[in-house]
Amino acid sequence: MKQIMIRLFATLTIVVAFAVVSFGQGQSSNATITGLANVAAQVLVTGTGSLEFGNVTPGITKTISYAGAVVAGLAGGTTETEGKFTVTKGANTQVTLAFVLPTTLVSGGNTLPINFLDYGGNKCGNLTGTGSNAADFTPASGISTANSAPTAWAFAAATFNVHIGGTVVPPTTQASGAYTGNIQLTATYN
Repeated sequence: MKQIMIRLFATLTIVVAFAVVSFGQGQSSNATITGLANVAAQVLVTGTGSLEFGNVTPGITKTISYAGAVVAGLAGGTTETEGKFTVTKGANTQVTLAFVLPTTLVSGGNTLPINFLDYGGNKCGNLTGTGSNAADFTPASGISTANSAPTAWAFAAATFNVHIGGTVVPPTTQASGAYTGNIQLTATYN
């Protein structure tokens, strides 16, 4: 009987030990955190001024800088201006700027060649912000407002301006007329 009691006690001890181990393994803990997001403002591009070449003379190339200055050709008065866009976006966001650029301006059935190439070592496009913030770029290549030089200020800004110049190349036989073409800027969040 004593042996049966010892065996029963040993068995009972083992069962209780497993129960304690099982109970210990079932212990749990949890915590809660909050998911946060700040949704940036919708990106918006507004055309604020047309690229104006003014009077163009047949056979004479005319270039307007991104600052609106006539840098090649004959100045025709005060009508020459650079093209202007305003980009509004969320502060501290990166956008890529891409252009759809015409190769000709059109008047009826006549065309006038236009390009947006850099001229005399100067870029044909420029971003400007408040103060002295600026960055030159080539419109055909586009530009991204990365959080690094030279566009870190545009990355941080909620609004900046895009200026674009260009060159018209009329042949000596260019027909007279008012020539137009569309320059499109698309800003896309990265």
